[in-house]
Amino acid sequence: MDMSRSTYHDENVADVNFADARFTYKEFSGCCFDDCDFTAADFSTARFSECVFHNCNLSNIKTEDTSFQDVTFKECKLAGISFAAINSFMIELSFEECKMLACDFTDLNLKSTAFRSSAVHECDFVNTNLSGASFAKADLQGTNFRNAILENCIFIGATRYHIDPTQNRMKRAKFSSPEALSLLSSFQIEID
Repeated sequence: MDMSRSTYHDENVADVNFADARFTYKEFSGCCFDDCDFTAADFSTARFSECVFHNCNLSNIKTEDTSFQDVTFKECKLAGISFAAINSFMIELSFEECKMLACDFTDLNLKSTAFRSSAVHECDFVNTNLSGASFAKADLQGTNFRNAILENCIFIGATRYHIDPTQNRMKRAKFSSPEALSLLSSFQIEID
């Protein structure tokens, strides 16, 4: 991919090492990235719309004022990313079968965002609006939900979560048993 241009439309990019690359002030529309390594790349001020990242490593990317509109991540590794730093205007993200570690989603509006069948480990959702989001079949080990709006969220088939109902809005959220019993852990009660 010729990185000297500022705009890219309907491009298919596969098997490229973009580690430490700079994507600042670039615009990507309708692009598909397959099997690419973006480790520590600088996405600051870049715009991505209607793009798909498939089987990519996006660990430690820089996201200051990055715009993600209708962007899908499938089977990707996302570690150490501060999504809290992205441009919050018209965010639309989807994560499917991803491995996510230590990502920060603080203060974002992520209504109806999908995190389906993903490992979402040690991530922060603080003051995050997740109304209607889907964590179906997600592994949420160590993930922090605090002062989050989880109304109408789907947690069916999700595992290893610890969500304190007293610190989050959870009206009409859907859970499956026996995992739903973990919702009682903050009350320090014993169940036989």
